[in-house]
Amino acid sequence: MLRSLKGIEKYKVSATDGDVGSVANFLVDDVGWAVRYLVVDTGGLLGGREVLITPIAFREVDYPANRFRLLLTIDKIKASPSVNLDLPVSRQYESEYNGYYGYPGYWGWGGLWGPGRSPGGLASGEPDASRSRLGEPPGDAHLRSAKDVTGYHIEATDGAIGHVKDFLVDDET
Repeated sequence: MLRSLKGIEKYKVSATDGDVGSVANFLVDDVGWAVRYLVVDTGGLLGGREVLITPIAFREVDYPANRFRLLLTIDKIKASPSVNLDLPVSRQYESEYNGYYGYPGYWGWGGLWGPGRSPGGLASGEPDASRSRLGEPPGDAHLRSAKDVTGYHIEATDGAIGHVKDFLVDDET
């Protein structure tokens, strides 16, 4: 089902052992147009820092309760690599982040979620045998803040047609 990012902004985020915070933003891949990370505002819980949570870590998205439930503990999230969201998120950071959580990288494969068909496929460690590794792409990740891209002007070949107001995302992929 398609969901509005604005509609799921501010959802609560729960670890297996308690609440972590709420969604403050999303990092979107500007090549595959997938939500790669939730930016979670932890309030005072983790010293007030923002943390990145990948959809690979989802146990369940409870839409009626406006809540993301994770397969992670608060301590695991607390010890996660720090990120400066005022700077672009590099592929090197993503490698460190995925290594910390034990997730494979999604890049360099022939699918939206690397060797898996969905984020859950990567979490289960069951790669899709039909996907093949393409090799490491050059340069850094193409991650953009959804809030920063909102408002961008859209032009057709014959002139302006509007601006970005929101993103629709497939809740499976």
